[in-house]
Amino acid sequence: QAAGEILKHRIPYAHGLSPRWISADPAAGVLPAGAAAAIAVTFDATGLSAGTYATGVVIRGNDPQRPEVLVPARLHVDGAGEATLSEEKLDFGGVFIGGSGVRSLTVSNSGTDILEVSEVSLDHPAFTSDTTGFILGVGAGRNVRIIFRPDREGPFQGTLVLRTSDPARPLIGVPLAGSGREAPMVGTRPASLSAIVSPV
Repeated sequence: QAAGEILKHRIPYAHGLSPRWISADPAAGVLPAGAAAAIAVTFDATGLSAGTYATGVVIRGNDPQRPEVLVPARLHVDGAGEATLSEEKLDFGGVFIGGSGVRSLTVSNSGTDILEVSEVSLDHPAFTSDTTGFILGVGAGRNVRIIFRPDREGPFQGTLVLRTSDPARPLIGVPLAGSGREAPMVGTRPASLSAIVSPV
C-alpha cells in the first residue's frame, strides 16, 4: 500500500481506477484552499499471474489549469505454482493376491506461475505408478494413477511422494493403504459325475 498526496487547490476532487488489482481510498473529497490530503492506494495481487501490470490513478478536480492529473501505477507479481490435490489419501480396500487395484488423484496448479512436479515416487513395492514428472500451466491439472498389487494376505501401507516447485509444499506425501486377500477357489464334490442310461 502506498499513499499519494493530493496537491493543493484541487477542489473538489475524484479519482478513477479500472483494474481490480488496485484501489484507492477515499474515492472523492473536497479540499479547502491551501489544504492537502492523502489518498491510500492499495495493490492486491490475489489471483494474478506472474508478470508486470501497469495502469494510472486519474485525479480529476476543478483546477482550470490541470483538471485531470494522471499518476502512473505499476505492479510486479512474482508468481509461484501452487499444488492442489483432489485426494489427500488413497485407500484401495481389499484386492485379491495376484490381482491389482487402481486409484487416481488429480494434481492441479492453483498458483500464478507454472508448477513443476519433478518426481513421482513410492516407498513400497506393492504400490507403483506409470506417471513420471510433469509440468502444469496455471489452472491445469494432471491425473496420477497408482496401482496396488498385493503379493500376500494382510494389510499394506505406503506413501506416494510428489516433489514440486510449490514453495509452500516442496514435498507432498499421500498415504496409501490396501489389503491383500486370498482369491476364492471353486471346488466340486464329487469331482466328476457319470450316469448309465439303459434303453427302454
